[in-house]
Amino acid sequence: MQGYWLRKAWQLSESDFQRRVSASLRVVNTRINELYKLDNNTINPVRRLASNYYVVDIPTTIDPTILEEYIKREFKRNDINSDFEYGIYDCSVDHIHYGGYVCASDKCNGDKTVHYKFPGIDQNSYYFGVYFPSVALASGTMNTWILSSAAILVLILIFCGAVYIVLRQKRLSEIQKDFVNNITHEFKTPVSTIGLSAEALQNPAIQNSPERIQLYAGIIRQESDRLREHTERILQAGLMSDRDKLDIKPVNVNDTIRQLVENLSPLLTQKGATINLSLSVDEPMLMTDEFHFSNIIYNLLDNALKYCDGVPMIEVRTIADKHHITISVRDNGLGIRKEEQKNIFKRFYRVSTGNVHNVRGFGLGLYYVRTILKRLHGEIRVMSDPGAGSHFSVVFNT
Repeated sequence: MQGYWLRKAWQLSESDFQRRVSASLRVVNTRINELYKLDNNTINPVRRLASNYYVVDIPTTIDPTILEEYIKREFKRNDINSDFEYGIYDCSVDHIHYGGYVCASDKCNGDKTVHYKFPGIDQNSYYFGVYFPSVALASGTMNTWILSSAAILVLILIFCGAVYIVLRQKRLSEIQKDFVNNITHEFKTPVSTIGLSAEALQNPAIQNSPERIQLYAGIIRQESDRLREHTERILQAGLMSDRDKLDIKPVNVNDTIRQLVENLSPLLTQKGATINLSLSVDEPMLMTDEFHFSNIIYNLLDNALKYCDGVPMIEVRTIADKHHITISVRDNGLGIRKEEQKNIFKRFYRVSTGNVHNVRGFGLGLYYVRTILKRLHGEIRVMSDPGAGSHFSVVFNT
């Protein structure tokens, strides 16, 4: 709407300029007739041939100096402050005698050079032409409209920015709420179990039963290990500051993967899972941070074990060439929908499973993986379809 009224204001201002120019040139024509005592019966001697070019019919040729003075006087009286050029056509020789360039401001520094090539008109009468190189419309009115339009545009941009910030804060608030719910759910069970086991150990009735003491102590140890694991996962986000130095050294990729699989053997046995290793025969060495590299592979293996309804079957493959080392982890899990694949690397994001908490986690694993890979000059790719498992590939430059 503002653009529409701005266009209307421009058209009105342009129309007003044309009206004032035409009125001024008619008066000039009258003054010339009075000066030379001529009788001009032309009803409308002023013609507008272009948006900035006007032609005025006159009965005879005139002195350019007198014409210039008349034009300047009438333009000043009608508040026309535009530079202009003028030329006089002499039909007796069929030639345009240029009058000159008139500067209405100090910008031209007295330059009188005529730049416009006045077009000829097929007629047998005298006339003079006035050309405006740049049209100065009603600057005050237009400036008001332009400033108001700019102000409205700025307000719209501020409003859009505010809406974006509000929506972003709403999304962050939802993520934070989900994270708090997840962390409460994950910590509630082990804390309660530890409390009950400690209370049982304080019962005098079991003091003389080493088997029961061993049982409750084992439960406390198991649940405390689970709490430590959760705490380490949360603290991983604090280990990714750009100010933290990485301990870069040669790391045997295959040996690291074998060690991780061995460490996961109790969990693999519990779930009945199998991990098939297809490792590069040349034992590739990678210049990287061993701690973070191990965490990257562990997170991918842990996700492959967790997000599977049946018996997890995982394939780990390493491929090395002159320029890259690729570690791929393929599973037979739940899979990830296409629209969610772009979000799984965001902090605290978890694939929606409704209100069912059958998969533990805080949504930090893949965020940690991608963030650390950026610092290690690597990248991660994912291919997945719901029900067909997922295939994650980690690529390092060598």
